[in-house]
Amino acid sequence: LLIAASRKGTQPANLVGIWAEGLVSPWSGDYHININLQMMYWAAEALNLHETTEPLTPWMKTLSKSGENAAQCLYGAPGWVAHGYTDLWMNARPLGDSKWALCVTCGAWVALHLWDSYRYSRDGVFLRRDVLPVLAGSVEFFIAYLEPVGPSGTLVTGPSHSPENSFTWNSKNFHLTMGTALDTAVVHDVFSAFIDGCADSGCLDWSSPWNGHRDCVLARCNLAKMANQTRARLPNAGFPSVDTEGYIDEFYRGTPGMERHVIPDFGHRHFSPLFALHPGDQIQRHASPQLAEAASKVLQRKLAHGGGHTGWSAAW
Repeated sequence: LLIAASRKGTQPANLVGIWAEGLVSPWSGDYHININLQMMYWAAEALNLHETTEPLTPWMKTLSKSGENAAQCLYGAPGWVAHGYTDLWMNARPLGDSKWALCVTCGAWVALHLWDSYRYSRDGVFLRRDVLPVLAGSVEFFIAYLEPVGPSGTLVTGPSHSPENSFTWNSKNFHLTMGTALDTAVVHDVFSAFIDGCADSGCLDWSSPWNGHRDCVLARCNLAKMANQTRARLPNAGFPSVDTEGYIDEFYRGTPGMERHVIPDFGHRHFSPLFALHPGDQIQRHASPQLAEAASKVLQRKLAHGGGHTGWSAAW
């Protein structure tokens, strides 16, 4: 399906592909970037189908340009941001109710696919001209956007949501909070990709022939030091937190009152708190056994409560 729906010179595969019955596609044939677009491209590079990912690069660059307006108008911040859904016109603002759309890291999540393409191709020109400029804009946004909380000044996102999920606090249901597990993991990975990409590019090495080159100016690796410092101040240094019962926390408990929140739907179709397990790689069986066990418990609980009942959810 991906081979047929995503080729150079076309748009990326949307939520329902290029086939839809009738004039109006389900979900308007849009781009859900809170999991669905990402999932469609997860296996592409590993299966040596790089040509299917080629529409993502110009699409992502255009979305990031649109996202500059969203960042400035909505948050008064530099850089770029895009939210849970977008469309053919790359609208970067939250489209619809906040419980569906207010995912501040969803655009950054898609940008990580450019980094994956570089990791497979090792194309330095692609890295400096296409990947790093997009990542730099996201890094710049989050450096300005993250909010300090608590006595240690931990930096969290928010208000934002864990895609389409909710929590209960004082017997009331809420969707928005500060510092969800997905947000923290995505920000950590974007900062890490940018820092590693700058190291690979030669733009941080004064003896490199690339230093001072026009491509390095575009890459904006001068942000790498601040990205490293900011990453260290994320909750748990950007790694998942585990609650008192041994589960990965989906919602950050470090803000006032949130230590008492509960999740009403253990089988929710989105597996967002497990981003650090997949597609991220922070959670590894041997390197972080406690986190691996906590992730396993979340997965088992979700499946026990009906999670994975849709096709894409089962695949995740």
